[in-house]
Amino acid sequence: MKVFLETSTQIQRLLHTKARMEYIQRHLSSKSLCTSDYVYMEFRRVILQNFAYVKTLLQRMLQEGIRNIDISDFFVQLSESRGLFNRPRAIQCNLLVVAAIAREFQGESLPTLDLLDFLDFQMEYLEKIAFFQGISEVIVATNCDLIKPQIPVGDLISTRISCNAKTAQCRLVELVLSNYSELSKISQALEREDPRTRDSRAMKALRRIIDNPNKALGERTCWALGDVIVALSAPDDAYIYTVDRHFEVILSSLGKKLFVEKK
Repeated sequence: MKVFLETSTQIQRLLHTKARMEYIQRHLSSKSLCTSDYVYMEFRRVILQNFAYVKTLLQRMLQEGIRNIDISDFFVQLSESRGLFNRPRAIQCNLLVVAAIAREFQGESLPTLDLLDFLDFQMEYLEKIAFFQGISEVIVATNCDLIKPQIPVGDLISTRISCNAKTAQCRLVELVLSNYSELSKISQALEREDPRTRDSRAMKALRRIIDNPNKALGERTCWALGDVIVALSAPDDAYIYTVDRHFEVILSSLGKKLFVEKK
């Protein structure tokens, strides 16, 4: 069986509770695994930037002379950080980072330099090794600019991963045009969803590119259509493994198969 790993599943298989990570690995045993360049971009943007964010906060504390840090005090420092914490997803991602720290270090008081070394190692490991473990194919669906070597992971404070529609050189418009007839099916399926749970941001972006496929470029539209782009990227013969509730409707409209976890 071929299984396509979507972003939410990649995150959970690498950065969830020990029991959950082992559970996912058991489901993936003996499966042929694939993912896409766009999933890799989302992983860098969603997870690695949050690791870099926490790292920058620690570096600032070190510069202030804090050479040892109590984990509980560090949580307080994070709670007082500005900018990111008006967005629930940012909070979730930062909790994953501090959970990784807590899992690695059992003591209460930790050398700040040790934490920085750990974050450096973890970022390198997640980006270069862990993301690709067990993956036999990475589908180049968009040739996304944001995964190219010259594009660093930002820290969401001084820099961030971003995409400008005017300078984008990816193949997203090509992907949209080659799947143009599928976009209406997805749009109609999303329109039928319960208004309380539908992704209104994705629906607006979808209408925008149906009217003009060139409008797909740039983070304002592209990122809002992340689930749609990932679904279009997945091979027809693969089961898509996701824990994102929006995917079921999209995959059903495309006639693609959802990977269902066994209880």
